[in-house]
Amino acid sequence: MARRPNACVSPLLFLGLIALAAPAHTASAGPVLIGGTSDGMLYDIDAATGVMSNPRDTGLDELSSLAFSPEGKLFAHTGFGRAEANTLFFIDVGSGVPHRIAHTGLWLADFAYDPLAQALVALAGRAGTGGGTLSHIDTQSGIATPGARVSPHAPLASNRFGAAFSLHPLDSSTSELGRLDLATGAVLEAWIIPVSIEFPGIVFTEDDRLFISDTGNDGATWLRVFDLNTETLATVGPLGADVVALAYLPEPSTIALLCSAGAIFPLTKNWRGRRRQTH
Repeated sequence: MARRPNACVSPLLFLGLIALAAPAHTASAGPVLIGGTSDGMLYDIDAATGVMSNPRDTGLDELSSLAFSPEGKLFAHTGFGRAEANTLFFIDVGSGVPHRIAHTGLWLADFAYDPLAQALVALAGRAGTGGGTLSHIDTQSGIATPGARVSPHAPLASNRFGAAFSLHPLDSSTSELGRLDLATGAVLEAWIIPVSIEFPGIVFTEDDRLFISDTGNDGATWLRVFDLNTETLATVGPLGADVVALAYLPEPSTIALLCSAGAIFPLTKNWRGRRRQTH
């Protein structure tokens, strides 16, 4: 079972910590994307242009997934088959220094923060299947509790309501963004995106926009954004590195809302999208 803190961190305290930390990792007062690369580098990414800055070497071979908790801690997971493989870390955002938590044993784990369970929810691949298993990871012990099976294995992101989404290519020209039932792994609702995007980094902002690092098949990497409210995809700009994981640090003014969001996490929004037909 995931460990549940007794209370959320004080919003005023957290805002103060973010204000103190901001000059160390970003020159902007607005929201910032944090990108992790396949060679273990951490970058700030301008959400309006895709421009990358402030490179920090984590010393890890690969950052396969990144996620911020509401308390502002950046969690990272490493890939498989390398030193410190399949291991959970938290990373100092300003310096990029990693702090090992534990070996999770999860292969190809893509995760997001689940505010309902107050833990990381991971979609981890299963060798030779193309599918995956949903697991909750205790952020203090690194212990992973497996849950429902999902097919296919795909990157994972959660929105401000605590809903989990995965993104995978359907064919050479389209991809599917699906909202998942964390208990069963079923796709509850789906959106068709008119670009084939394979194993990207994905993350939601608080205004229901999904940022995507599209590594592409042409050697280029693009920052794209999909707006769930308008169901439109836009290309922000090129990325200067192979960004395989994204995390999102909101503006300080929104952090108190995120921290207290447990009271409003039940899905009250009427999602607009293309529902998958079940048989």
